[in-house]
Amino acid sequence: MKTEGTSPSSSAASPQSSTAAAPASPTSPVIDRTFVETYAPRYEVTDLEKRVLTKDGPKARKKGKMKRKSFLRVGEWKGLAVLNRLELHPKDEVAFITEIAIDSDTPDRFRVDILRTLDGVGVPLASSLLSAVYPDRFAILDARAVSALHATGHLSSENPARIEYRDYLAVITELADSTGCSPQEIYRALYAWSDAK
Repeated sequence: MKTEGTSPSSSAASPQSSTAAAPASPTSPVIDRTFVETYAPRYEVTDLEKRVLTKDGPKARKKGKMKRKSFLRVGEWKGLAVLNRLELHPKDEVAFITEIAIDSDTPDRFRVDILRTLDGVGVPLASSLLSAVYPDRFAILDARAVSALHATGHLSSENPARIEYRDYLAVITELADSTGCSPQEIYRALYAWSDAK
């Protein structure tokens, strides 16, 4: 359901920008529903990820902000290298920033940058938190998923640092729409395919 805020596909630039698609390798698969149904189940969901996605994210969406404990669980899941920096944020600071970032009136295009005002939060971690809160509108930016999209001709680089999140999200959203799968399923399929290469 894409009723709150601005749809990522409408606010995101077309993938034909600075991170325009590159030609796919002749041996690369087509990302269609069969690809997703084949690879998404191979993605291993950890207990921590399950907790973040089924409890912390939905609870934050309902309450309109994320508690510090939940925020640190997201960090433990997708930002372990910066967890010591994340732990320095007091609970009122986390609540204040996450409340602005996940407010239903905040346009989607601003959410990642708002979260990045917290020390230690980069695009991958911000996208992970948002994908837990708004799983139908955000996808995790991850090196394996970016690599898979590059290999299949959807992105110009396999380096996440060279990819604009809005372009990455536009590709994920387009694939989700064309396959009838969720952004999360697309992400998991890309991750698993890249991991299996």
